[in-house]
Amino acid sequence: MNRQAGLLIPISATPGKYGVGDFGQELYKLTKIANESGFKMLQVLPLNPVGYGNSPYQSYSSSAIDPIYVDIDDLVARGLLTDAPEAFEPQNKADYTAARNLKNACLKKAFAKFSKDESFAAFLNDHQWVEDYAQFMVLKSRDESKIWYEWEDAAKEYDNLSYEFNQDDLDFYKFSQFILFDQWFKYKQFANDLGLKIIGDIPIYVSIDSHDVWAKRSNYLLDESGRPTHVAGVPPDYFSEDGQLWGNPLYDWEQLEANNFEFWIERFRHNRSMYDVIRVDHFRAFDTYWKIPAGDTTARNGEWLEAPGHALFNVIFNHFTTDEIVVEDLGDMRPEVYQLRDDFGLTGMKIIQFSLDPNETNNNFEDYENLIVYTGTHDNQTLKGWYEELSAAEQSNLQSRFGANPLTGIIEDSFKSVANLVVLPIQDVLLLDDTARFNVPGTIGEHNWTWKLTELNSFEQSVEHTKALIEKYNR
Repeated sequence: MNRQAGLLIPISATPGKYGVGDFGQELYKLTKIANESGFKMLQVLPLNPVGYGNSPYQSYSSSAIDPIYVDIDDLVARGLLTDAPEAFEPQNKADYTAARNLKNACLKKAFAKFSKDESFAAFLNDHQWVEDYAQFMVLKSRDESKIWYEWEDAAKEYDNLSYEFNQDDLDFYKFSQFILFDQWFKYKQFANDLGLKIIGDIPIYVSIDSHDVWAKRSNYLLDESGRPTHVAGVPPDYFSEDGQLWGNPLYDWEQLEANNFEFWIERFRHNRSMYDVIRVDHFRAFDTYWKIPAGDTTARNGEWLEAPGHALFNVIFNHFTTDEIVVEDLGDMRPEVYQLRDDFGLTGMKIIQFSLDPNETNNNFEDYENLIVYTGTHDNQTLKGWYEELSAAEQSNLQSRFGANPLTGIIEDSFKSVANLVVLPIQDVLLLDDTARFNVPGTIGEHNWTWKLTELNSFEQSVEHTKALIEKYNR
């Protein structure tokens, strides 16, 4: 990988017209600005249907795209809608409920005018998971408060389904995915034609309340009723005295390995078709994972168990190349995690905020090229928010090291580094404080996953400084 710069912007955080960022013209405009400023990579968060707490890491599907991202103007252009609804008032917080209600209504009107054709049939043939997803969503829509293992027997036993589906109900969900994937790939082609590559994101775990688990229970550690016996998370550290209890079901690695890791091959293949580069979340769990008894209220009472990481990636790289995958190798790692990463030549990550934290020990990036340096990720404070919480003495030290304006100095230091790729969250390009923070790990509430831009003029003006750094440091 040559020296490059990238921009991290969740699709939901683009301005959008209807309560949340989507695949509409504002995304195209932002992408054009990024390209003209010299960025060569655009990193997004998972596009899967957001689940509990509006998290894209707790989804009904690891394959589907959330209908909130549909571009309504495109439905009009296709002749599937007569006209577009009136745009919402711009807000700096996403309104997922309003956006979902409006877009589902528009998709249902569009579906009523849609005629199945060869392209629709080809999409279904190429995306076999859509049938399971559609069935799951029809069943889920009957009572969204219930997890699938609480459904009646006729619905919850995937291998012995006796529920009678209405074909139109199934076809609506299939149609929605057909439109969403078509819109996404048209956007991706636009970005690629400009010279921008898209970095996607694979969450390490899937949600218990998903078609993935419902349709393939044997891949997970579940009891006879379908409930998890153990769940995922990370142990206590100096960030969190109780650790992080994610609640996702853990994989049955023996079962996955017995099937030659078919689940992971298909998951990588699907995501590689959607993105140019895949970021694998929580890479540590491919080496060792934290196993917490189901029912525990904190992540304290867990244990580390080994996963067959080498065996998995030996199979993975029969199908993919190392430049198509980067890994999130942050946190307190045992040496074997880095050995796994390096044995396969995978690109790792470092966070510049952490490199300036005396409590961190594994974020030196001065001599290592095969990595991505971030000023922060979606889980970090903004750079400005982080700086504002430092003590006066700590701020003074940073001013001595990076100059009177230490934030721009820190950003420049990341561009100057030997790392092949430096990625800035759009909040750090705009030098926004923690009111623009995207997520606080281990917490739930409206402060998470909701921040969004209201317009692009401020980005277009702020990016001039970044453009100069890209030119100065040959990125």
